[in-house]
Amino acid sequence: EDKIVPDRLLNRLGCQALRAATARFLLIRRRNRHAMSDNARTFLRDGLLVVENFLPESTFEKISAEVEARAESFLPPAPEPDKFGLVRRQFGIHKRLDDFPVARDELYRHPALNELAAIAEGWPQGTPMGPKNSVFKFEVITMPGAPSAVTTIRDPEISSGDPHADTFHSVTKFFYTLTDVTPETAPFYYAVGSQRLTMRRMHWEYKNSTAANQYDGSGYHNRLAPEDQSRMRFELRPVIAPRNTLIATDVYGFHCRGAMTQQGAVRKMLRFDLRSSPFS
Repeated sequence: EDKIVPDRLLNRLGCQALRAATARFLLIRRRNRHAMSDNARTFLRDGLLVVENFLPESTFEKISAEVEARAESFLPPAPEPDKFGLVRRQFGIHKRLDDFPVARDELYRHPALNELAAIAEGWPQGTPMGPKNSVFKFEVITMPGAPSAVTTIRDPEISSGDPHADTFHSVTKFFYTLTDVTPETAPFYYAVGSQRLTMRRMHWEYKNSTAANQYDGSGYHNRLAPEDQSRMRFELRPVIAPRNTLIATDVYGFHCRGAMTQQGAVRKMLRFDLRSSPFS
């Protein structure tokens, strides 16, 4: 689905805000069919769940060793560092699951992870993650040279920009850390609770959908302006986590990636991007 209705008049009449409300209503109805674990309730309340030591240490070591041994042959060549001094590489493991049997069996098919995915996306109970409803990736970010002078999440030059929402409806992403995430290694920032469709958020959806820059050909704009962040009372906080941590997030909530400020830093993780129609 389009991220925004490409018609300013319709949006002035509330079309985009109505889409957001309808998608939320349908998702809540689908989610309510499930029995909820404590972790699921935390995720639905906050839009963020952090589970340290998600797997036994011995299992983590096997996954880490498997990825370390095999990932390099599938990663694309390293590009030149971007303007922030970062080198980003990733590839889709879901296209070659048989090459990563430990990650496939111990993480991708983990019962608790799949249960949380089904609840978060409102899938029928027992629906597993698979190539049709999720993308499973390995991602590595490095800073081979000196760090960029840009270090604040409010600076528009930061690698992932100002706080933003990915689209107009809930979308779930999981991150499984293979290395420690520290304040210096581009941590994920999230505004807890910002995924809720409150009256303030509805007002933002309406205002954002009628902004002139949505129709100038530059693409969908979903940045959170400082005055809106203050009005909606959101506080972005970094998710600092050791290796072997599962981070679940609803990216309808406002978020961004912080700066990498340590020369020679490396951040590795496995990530799962779930894909569902908001109107199913």
